[in-house]
Amino acid sequence: MKVERSGIESMSAVDALLYRGDEHPRGLSATGALCLLDGSPTQARVMQALERASRAFPRLRQRVIAPSLRVQLPRWVTDPDFDPGDHVRRVDVARPGTLSDVLDATLPALSAPLDDDRPLWEAILLDGREGGGALLFRMSHAVTDGIGALRLFAALFDAGPVPQPKRLAPVRLPGHPVVAGMQQHVPRHMPDELLGEALRAVPGLVRAARSAVRNPASVALSAGHYVASMRRVMGLPCPSAPALDGRSPARRCAVLEVPLPPLKRAARRLGGSINDLCLAAVAGALREYQIVMGFVPADVPLAIPVNLRERGESAAGNYIGAITLALPASEADPARRLDAIRSAVRASRGEPAIRVHSRMAPVLARVPDTVLERVLKVVPRADVQVSNLPGPAERPWFAGRRVSAVFPFGPVPGVGAMITFFSLAGTCFLAMHFDPASIARPEVFATCLRQGFAAVLMASGQPGAVGALGAPVIDHGPSPAPPDAGGRATPRRGRNPSPPARPGTAGPRRRA
Repeated sequence: MKVERSGIESMSAVDALLYRGDEHPRGLSATGALCLLDGSPTQARVMQALERASRAFPRLRQRVIAPSLRVQLPRWVTDPDFDPGDHVRRVDVARPGTLSDVLDATLPALSAPLDDDRPLWEAILLDGREGGGALLFRMSHAVTDGIGALRLFAALFDAGPVPQPKRLAPVRLPGHPVVAGMQQHVPRHMPDELLGEALRAVPGLVRAARSAVRNPASVALSAGHYVASMRRVMGLPCPSAPALDGRSPARRCAVLEVPLPPLKRAARRLGGSINDLCLAAVAGALREYQIVMGFVPADVPLAIPVNLRERGESAAGNYIGAITLALPASEADPARRLDAIRSAVRASRGEPAIRVHSRMAPVLARVPDTVLERVLKVVPRADVQVSNLPGPAERPWFAGRRVSAVFPFGPVPGVGAMITFFSLAGTCFLAMHFDPASIARPEVFATCLRQGFAAVLMASGQPGAVGALGAPVIDHGPSPAPPDAGGRATPRRGRNPSPPARPGTAGPRRRA
C-alpha cells in the first residue's frame, strides 16, 4: 500500500473488493472475536485499552473515503474526529447469562454491516454473563486478514492486569478537510494511479514476451499449466454435498473447546499438523452429519484461506489467497482421512495460480455494481470454509480483566458454514458461523463436530482424552432478519445509531 504526502493511504484492490462486498448479502465480510472475561471492565479502562491499540494499529483510526467513480479505489484516511467512545457500546445479556445467551447477543452484530462514516470496527461489551463479562470485537475484513488480526489483538491485549507503560505512537492527520480534500484529490490523482498500475505490469509482460520468443513451446506449456491451476483454485473439486446445499441470508453460531495437548500428541503420532487434524475432525463431523440426515456420505468442497503476507509487509490489509479441496467425508477411517487431507493441502499450497484472486481484484474492485453482483452470483462457493489461527501460550488481559476464552467468528461469504480455530493457552477454541439453510440441524452438527475430534483422538491412541472435550454450545435463535426486498444488504449508514456531533465538528461525515 502507498502512503501519500497528504496522509491518505491507498486501499489495495483486495481490501477494496472486500469493502464493496459488504454491500451485498453474499459478500458481508465482518469478522469478530468473542472474548470471555473474568469480569466486566470499567469504561475508563476500556477507553484506555482502545486508545493504546489504535495508536499501535493505526488502521483502527482510519475510515474509508469512497470516490464516486468506481474506477478509482477508495482511500484510508485518518479520522480527525476519531474517538474510541464512538465505537463502544454495552449490551445486557439475557438472564441467566449462559454462553448460549451470550451467543444470542453476539449473532446480530456478526450479521450487520458496519457504519462506514467511522473506522470499520466496533467493541461491544456484553454484561450479565454468569461468571464474568464478555467482549465482542468486530471489524470489516477490509481492515486486515487473520494474520494481521493476530497483531491487532497483540496491541489490544495486555500481558497483565496493569498495562506496561510505553510511549504512544503519534497520530498522523490528513493535511486537508477529509471529504472536501478527497473530492479534489481523487480525480486529480486518478490518472496517476491507473498509469502506475499499468507500469507495474510492464516488467512481467516484457519477461513473458522474451520467453515466448526464445522458447515458445515451453511458454505454451507453462500457460496451459497455469490455466489448469486456475481451474483448480477457482473451481470446486467435487459437487456440493446434497445435505449442505441450502443457502439463505440467515445466520447462526456455535462454539466448542478442544484441549490442545492431546491434539499435539495426535499430530506427532499420526503424522500431520494441527491444521490437518482439525480438518480431519471436520471431515468426520460432515460424514456423521450426512448419515444422520439420511444421505450417503459424500466428499465436501472445502475452501481454506492461505497467508501470502511476506516479511516486512504491513499488519493492516489483506494478503491472502485461497485453496479448495475435496474434504474426504466419504472416507470412514480417521487415519486415512488425515492422510488424504495432508496430501491434498500440500499439493494445493503449491498451485501456480494460488495468487489468482489478488491478481483479479484490481479489475473486480472497479466494475459497476450490477456487474459485481452478477459475478458474486455465478462464482462457485464451497460448502464449508475453515481457518486456523495460532494464539499466544498465555492467557492475556483486556482492560484489567483476564481473558479466559477467545472464539473467532469469520464471515460466511456464500458458504454453508465458516469454521475457525484459535489456539490459546492450551485450548483450541472453535467457532462456527453458519447458514441454517445449509446446516438445518445445528444441534446434531455440533455434536458431530465433537465426535469428529473424538475420532481423531481415538485413532491416535488417546481414548482417555475424549472426556476432556468440551460440550458444544449453540445460540438459541431465531435467525436474523433477511435483507430488504430488493435483495441488497441494509445500507451501512444508519444501521447503528450515530452519537450527536461533538462540539466544534460539522456533524455527521459523508462519503465523497
